[in-house]
Amino acid sequence: MPACTLAFPDFNRLDLLEKGLQTVVASPRKPALNSIAAAASAAAAGLLNAGKPPFNSLPADIIQQLRSDGTRDQIRSLDEAQQIYESLPNSLDNLEDLRAVINSKDYELSHHIPDSQGGANTADNVSYMPTHTNRLMGAQHPTADELKSSSQAVENEGYIMHDYLIDTTIEYAACATAPAGARLAGTGVKLLGGIARSDEKALNEALVELPEQVKQGAVDSVTRGVPAAIGGSLLGPVGAIGGFVASDFVEAAMSDDDNHRNNKFLEGSLKAGLGVVLYTNPPLAICAGAGWLVGKFFNCW
Repeated sequence: MPACTLAFPDFNRLDLLEKGLQTVVASPRKPALNSIAAAASAAAAGLLNAGKPPFNSLPADIIQQLRSDGTRDQIRSLDEAQQIYESLPNSLDNLEDLRAVINSKDYELSHHIPDSQGGANTADNVSYMPTHTNRLMGAQHPTADELKSSSQAVENEGYIMHDYLIDTTIEYAACATAPAGARLAGTGVKLLGGIARSDEKALNEALVELPEQVKQGAVDSVTRGVPAAIGGSLLGPVGAIGGFVASDFVEAAMSDDDNHRNNKFLEGSLKAGLGVVLYTNPPLAICAGAGWLVGKFFNCW
């Protein structure tokens, strides 16, 4: 029975955003649901990619590089270029990973038998090596250890983007759910404090607050957390902070009440400033969060 292989499209974070936007335009009745589905399928495609793209689907610049690398201005045939491509590890399963090796100054296509000694430019005599290893080797034949370590370095290039993508996904998923989590944590700690101190008033307040905090936490996650996650994934910390406070500035800009508008601008500015301080000083963020929870426990606010 033949082996079953799965093929997934190439992926990056801009692809995810583009797919989501295309789905919103195509399905205006259910934009949120369809956007989430499109984003999830795009992310799955990137995380589960099962091997290198087919050679005939590669962009012209990568194919040209495979034909010319290490040939001293000669050009390999397409078949020879494909053989070199097929010898690359399957971890290089998207165009960013491939370019990190093939179109990079960090790697060179090295001859096992140097061309000055009659070595061929074919796949059985060449392999990609870190540039510094190839330069140190000079006209010597590579040792088994050098070939093994070079092969491992090339293979690892394929895991760098995967690890980064997974870390980024986790980081910004946490960012999107943080507002709801913070509200629930505060109310939960206040509830525990009321139980621990047998404080009936605090206990009742917490129980009354809980449904509203759940509701407001969900609203905050959509209006603050999701923009922060999208902004952070595209622009980094500045985008995350901007996405988190954007709703304050939008509300201020749309307000007809001068006092409300000024208060929302001030609130948004203070939150943005706090975000910068907490990002640049993580220990301060931990202390501030711990202090806030302790205050909730003792019903200080």
